Amino acid sequence: MDYTFLNINDVLGYVNYMLGKDLLGKYISPQEFSQIFNEVQVELIDSMVKTFEENREMTSKLIPFVKTAGDNVNPPIYLDSYGKADFPADCVYHARGNYIQYLNDGCNAKAKYKQVVFLDQATFGGFMNMPMLNPLVNTKEVPPYMVIESGQMRIVPNIGTLSLTYIRYPIEIYYDYDIIGGEPVFLPAGQVHVNSSVQPQGSPSLTVNTEWGADVLPTIANTIYQKASISIGSQPQ
Repeated sequence: MDYTFLNINDVLGYVNYMLGKDLLGKYISPQEFSQIFNEVQVELIDSMVKTFEENREMTSKLIPFVKTAGDNVNPPIYLDSYGKADFPADCVYHARGNYIQYLNDGCNAKAKYKQVVFLDQATFGGFMNMPMLNPLVNTKEVPPYMVIESGQMRIVPNIGTLSLTYIRYPIEIYYDYDIIGGEPVFLPAGQVHVNSSVQPQGSPSLTVNTEWGADVLPTIANTIYQKASISIGSQPQ
């Protein structure tokens, strides 16, 4: 069977077709589908990030999930008095950190973008014990360092605000529907409920569609099918 995947309804249709074909008409509900889809996309993004860490090549599939705190849309990260801050809640992998350094030029101040160097704990401790590599001592030549402490970022020296480019998690999808002829029928975002057992009549659809491209959805669909097959197969008859 040829299948075109454009949205989450296409994915659920494929999964239920495969389940009905292989498991005698046992399907997954929209609620179960939303839950499994969100689990699968987290697993997928984690796998892609691991591959990126290993070969340092950014796949086109990851590009939609690159985000910058401190660009024209998103606010920067503000450091506390200790130079610490939490990572964004949707951060999977921090890729690059920048800040603005203001330099005196006579009566004027010049702004220059500078990069923060990410270090692990052992390297950070070693560098801080070497005056030539300590940014608090060799202030003109050594860039600020970022190290992770107790799950937080710490920047030395404290630069006040940080622009952080990172890979984020996809937004969670939600499959909303109406009941027509006793069966759930997909209700796209922008439409309103006419006959729903879970939402008031006339209320807007709560559907949140996927951010993944059409080239990734077959992989997600097959993974959901595999997980649902195992779940349904383990249920008592």
